[in-house]
Amino acid sequence: MFGGLVRFLGTGISTDPADRFPLVMFGQTLAAIAQPLVIFTPAKMAALWFPDNQRATANTIASMANPLGMLLASILSPWMTQTSRDIPDLLLAYAVPACIICFLATVGLRSSSPPTPPSASAESSGSEPFVQGIKLLLMNRAYLVLMVCFGSGIAAFTCFSTLLEQILCVQGYSNVSAMHHGGLMGVSYTN
Repeated sequence: MFGGLVRFLGTGISTDPADRFPLVMFGQTLAAIAQPLVIFTPAKMAALWFPDNQRATANTIASMANPLGMLLASILSPWMTQTSRDIPDLLLAYAVPACIICFLATVGLRSSSPPTPPSASAESSGSEPFVQGIKLLLMNRAYLVLMVCFGSGIAAFTCFSTLLEQILCVQGYSNVSAMHHGGLMGVSYTN
């Protein structure tokens, strides 16, 4: 939510792109830092809130939110931004749902686990405090190798999907055609 708000607010501070770019990138960095913390919550939520026979379904449904969001962004973004003047509206469209969901989660959630555990494994489920868990991960060689490999793969995927429109323009597509086709190709590349 904060990353989305900072990106949106960064577009309105000045007319000079050199002034806006650092703030927009700071907002993007906040969102990128939050991604690993958010993307693995479906498994924890399913383990704590659902009985054993419903965990796979709950985890699947909750885990599909991220690719679905990427799918919608890839489809809608090209149609929402016909010129560079439309980018603030696009960033606002990204920030509003995040703000609404964050508000609802803050107001609506009263506990991190249900009053009665749905299963024996949920009752005995425990984890280290956040900072201690991060320290344990940073000392685990296998995790660090996995982090570098997976992070590099995600970086390559993101770079390719970000540059897809420019790649299409070099191949002879017009800017408008590349924008629309790039969004649809990004959808197929995402899924």
